[in-house]
Amino acid sequence: MEVLDNIPVKLDFEVVSKKLHLRNKNEDVEKIIRELIETSRSVGKPKAVFEISRVENKRGDSLDIGGVTFTSHVLRVNLDKVDKVFPYVVTCGRELDEIKIPPQQIMKSYFLDQIKELVVRSALNYLADYLGKNHSC
Repeated sequence: MEVLDNIPVKLDFEVVSKKLHLRNKNEDVEKIIRELIETSRSVGKPKAVFEISRVENKRGDSLDIGGVTFTSHVLRVNLDKVDKVFPYVVTCGRELDEIKIPPQQIMKSYFLDQIKELVVRSALNYLADYLGKNHSC
């Protein structure tokens, strides 16, 4: 199993604003977003873990991936011509989950959740690029 824990946190104010669907940004909201972006950049440590697994024992509606049997017609058909897969988990990192926001600041908490989702998507893109460059995907 390989762990990637040097994934950079790339956040842009415009991308975050678009994700938040903000139409009318006032100075206070913009300040909160910029503050959360800066905090996320400085403390965020997204991670990915993956494994190279063989697809074997393809029969009927089942197959084995890394020694685990899966029974699914759709999975079996989709992996019919595939010999290896890369099961993975990607996370924004516990560091972003540890950012404390008072319970009464619902909007700020929502903004942080959306930022964490962007960080996870960015980490997933990083993983895809890494696999493409290093494992001939």
